[in-house]
Amino acid sequence: MKLTIKITGVIFLVTTLLLIVDTTYSVRREIELFDHDMQHDAKLLGDALRRLIMNVWENSSELEAIQVIDNLNETQSNIKVRWIWFDDLKNDPFISPASRQFLMSILSRQETTFLNIKHQDGHYLHTFVPVQIEHVKLGAIELSETMTQRDRYVKTTILHAVILIVGLLMLNGILLWLLGRKIVGRPLQRLVEKTRRISDGDLTADIVLGGNDELNKLAASFNQMCERLNEAREKVRLETEKRIATLEQLRHSERLATVGRLASGIAHELGTPLNVVAGRAKLIVTESLTEQESKEFAAIIHEQAERMTKIIRQLLDFSRRRTPQRSAVPLQMLLRQIKEMLDPIARKNKVEIVLGEISHLTPMALDREQIQQVLINLVMNAIQAMPAGGVVQIHAQIEDGGEGASKEKQLTITVSDNGEGISPEHKEHIFEPFFTTKDIGIGTGLGLSIVHGIIEEHGGHIDVKSERGKGTTFIISLPVDSTT
Repeated sequence: MKLTIKITGVIFLVTTLLLIVDTTYSVRREIELFDHDMQHDAKLLGDALRRLIMNVWENSSELEAIQVIDNLNETQSNIKVRWIWFDDLKNDPFISPASRQFLMSILSRQETTFLNIKHQDGHYLHTFVPVQIEHVKLGAIELSETMTQRDRYVKTTILHAVILIVGLLMLNGILLWLLGRKIVGRPLQRLVEKTRRISDGDLTADIVLGGNDELNKLAASFNQMCERLNEAREKVRLETEKRIATLEQLRHSERLATVGRLASGIAHELGTPLNVVAGRAKLIVTESLTEQESKEFAAIIHEQAERMTKIIRQLLDFSRRRTPQRSAVPLQMLLRQIKEMLDPIARKNKVEIVLGEISHLTPMALDREQIQQVLINLVMNAIQAMPAGGVVQIHAQIEDGGEGASKEKQLTITVSDNGEGISPEHKEHIFEPFFTTKDIGIGTGLGLSIVHGIIEEHGGHIDVKSERGKGTTFIISLPVDSTT
């Protein structure tokens, strides 16, 4: 609609200017023709009077010649005639000094001249016709004719022109407005509405405009663009689903590989409670026990069974494939469970897992299984990085945002070891899929790449600090506000 107003306004302005220029030119031309006709008629009359006056003056007398002029004034109402002497012009109050000097110079050359002089009752055209009579000083016949008729004609012409201009402009404005809305405004409005729907995700090709102009071609291009975008969006959706499925499969595979490595430690961990259960059960069967002893042995068997069930449940929960799902996760409990799960394999490798102060941590909205996989992968890597044994330290704390663009609170989790460290040439590749420095059969090269992807999905980032021979520290930062 705004474009229609602009187009209509421009055409309206151009039309107005053209009409004003044409009317001004026409009025000036009419005025010039009117003045030319008045001057021509006055000159013809003045030449006739000059011959008449000169004839009467020469054949009769000066008085009779003046009397002829007076008689003409009695019979002529539109034109006034008078005789003036050349010297009397110097004192004429109706003629300005500049006009007087111009008039005297023209009359001295015996040429007829014209002056437009303003009187109290309007403008008059004064025609001065020089008369040279032998032995008589220079005189002139002055013809004065009112220009009221001309002024009236000019006003009427201007009024008619204004009425015509206003009428044409109103008619043109209405027509331009109606045609502009139909031809330009409405089609453009539909195109604008379609762009808004496209921005909202509506990619249906439903724009149909009549005609075969540029706007119709633009609408066809919009429909074609929507079809291609819809096809591209569907293709991206399918590829995204495949990518997510593949990523989940890789995560599950890495989780199962980790389960395999955990199995040896857990098998050792299950050995002790199984021996206790077997021993107490054998005593119950083979020995004559009192009722109190039987109850005590049964309680011990139940306690060890619960212990084994808990270990196996943790292993199954970790290995089970599931859809990512966020919920309020108690971080203290999660970190303690990870420590309990990995303690057997850590002890087997002469490694101690140490938890820092975690009592201040509050529940946060995370995908529990994914964060558990992240931390288990990092701790397992730390254990494997210390073949001669060592200490793995896990710290977690809430930090305030800095003074930069992001001022959100950050959950920072660090996993540190004092193992072999990462060489500089390998450090920039550790998060790449299938990159590994471990022996064949030990590592798949997917663990850290999956860790990196999980942290990014949670809106955070992971960094690594390592020095060859002094150990490695992985630093996880997660935004608290986005996870609460």
